[in-house]
Formats: sequence, C-alpha cells, structure tokens
Amino acid sequence: MPADQAKATIRRGSFTLLGLILTACGTIPDLEPYAQSTAMLERAVSSSHDLVHKELASLQSYDPDDSEFSEFPQRFSSAWQPRIQAMGAMVSYSDSLAAIAQSAKDGKHNASTLADSLQAFVGAAGGPIGLAASPTGAKVFTALAAAVIEIRATHDLDKAISAADPVIQEVSDLLIADFATLETLLSKDQLEATLEASIKRSYATNFGADPKYRKDLIKAQKNAIAAIQQVQLSAPPHPDELKLVEVRLSQINEWLAATNPWHNQQASDLRELHARFANQRLVLSKAKDGIKEWSTIHHSLANTIKLNRQRPNFRLLYNTALEIQAILNEGKQP
Repeated sequence: MPADQAKATIRRGSFTLLGLILTACGTIPDLEPYAQSTAMLERAVSSSHDLVHKELASLQSYDPDDSEFSEFPQRFSSAWQPRIQAMGAMVSYSDSLAAIAQSAKDGKHNASTLADSLQAFVGAAGGPIGLAASPTGAKVFTALAAAVIEIRATHDLDKAISAADPVIQEVSDLLIADFATLETLLSKDQLEATLEASIKRSYATNFGADPKYRKDLIKAQKNAIAAIQQVQLSAPPHPDELKLVEVRLSQINEWLAATNPWHNQQASDLRELHARFANQRLVLSKAKDGIKEWSTIHHSLANTIKLNRQRPNFRLLYNTALEIQAILNEGKQP
C-alpha cells in the first residue's frame, strides 16, 4: 500500500471505535520509570550536542581565517539537531504510554489515545530522519495504518501495545541506522581528519612547524649515535673522529630541541582533538544502545501485562543515560 493511501486509511480509522476503553488481561505495570529513563537518555544526548558544538567553535582560534573551522560548528549542528528531535519523539511517546498505562488502571483511557500517540511518534521521529523519502517509508506507513486500526479495535492494553510494537521496532531500527551516519561524519576519515589537517596547517603557518624537518633530525640523531658507538668500538681508537661525530650529535640535538616547543604543543592539541572525537563517537554508540534498549523494553511490555510478569527491567536504559552523562562530564574537565 503506498504511503499516501496508508495515511488516508489512518484518517478513516480515526472515526472508528473511538469509545473503546482500554483494559488489560493482567496487571498493568508502572511505566513512569520507562518515561523518566527515556527523558534522561534524550537529555544526555542533547547535552552532548551542546558540548561538542562549543568545542568545535573553540577550534577556530587556531586560524580565524580558515573557513573550515567556521563551517564545522554549523555543519555539526545541522546534522545533530534532527537526531535530537527524533529522540524527543521517543520521550513524548514514552510519556504518553506511561500516562495511558496509569489511566488504564482505572479504565479511563480509550484506545484512540495510544493510536494517536503512535501516529505522533512516527510523525515526529520520521520527519527528521527522512522517513517518507526512505526506501522503507512506505512499509512503515503501511504498518502504521494497520496498527492504528487494530489498536482502535481492541479493548486490551497488551493487545494495543502488541499492535503498535512492529512500528516502534521499525522506526527504532531506522533511528539507530541514522545515528550511525552521524558517527561516519565524525569519523577519522571525515570531520576529525579535516580538523587535524587544519591544526597542522595552523602550526606550520604560525610557528614554522615542519614535521618532515623534525623527522629528518631524528633520523640524523640516530645515525650520529650509531656512528659514535662504531668509533668507540674500533681498534685502535680514533679520538679525532670521535670528537667530530660528538660535535655533530650535539648540533643535531640543539636543532631538535628547537623544534620541541611547537612539536609538543601540536602533539598535545592533536591528542585532545582525538580524545574529544573518540568521546563523541562513544556517546553516539551509547545512544544507539539506548534506543535499542528502549525498543526492547517496549517489545516486552505486552507480555509483561498479559502474563502478569514483573515490570520490564528499565535499569539498562537508565544506566546508559548515566554512562553518556559520565562521558560528557569527563569531557568537560580541563
């Protein structure tokens, strides 16, 4: 079914069975921790954007005239903001699901509320990741249309969640794949490598940094040391020759020492740059883990209610949010 027909089906289904009241075959769990953990994850990921944007902006001090430095903060934000919006959609859906579960305990929430929340989630998450234009967009919208009809036709919360779950899983997988594209942007082959090259250009321009010259000196130093060792082992001794190579080594050491200030500072700046990007890639990896944990919990909810099991374990999702925040806190340290 094409995406436009699927959307039309959803609209027609909106007028069907609006009065159905959600109940449950088993005990309805408290889903507030689910909503709170999801919000923690979104806040942590959002904070990572603010930190990295600030760090990228600070790199412009290396060379204010280098357009690459000035473009990267905005380029990063343009890529990052849609992902934050999509995670905001996860928070809104989780909040709605927690509210529905709470109201369903009293038999006050009708089926249309969960259907509306599912539609809102797909609309809010799908826009930023380009769902409508993606190869799987039609599949998701078709599944959404079927889920909405099924949700509105059921009295049971567990069945309603089961109907919504395939859509949640599809969109969550797309979000995870989308975060992977941002990891690629931050990879050593793209943004990080470009900034490294820019920093090296800045040192060459402002401090006369010449890595090849330093490399040649290090090679000459090793050769001079080897020559001294060879002369010292020769028989009979050659004091004049030894003095010559020692003078040569002393001169090389002096020249090499003169390169230490720019070399050491540049090396320090590059280590810091690589550490920043390594942390940010770790945040993105953890964000993908969090989305997977979020969708896994959703998948287990129907059986949790139907079979009277204990509520799902929200600890992994909660801990992932804490881990991201810890990474960010470490990155803020001077």
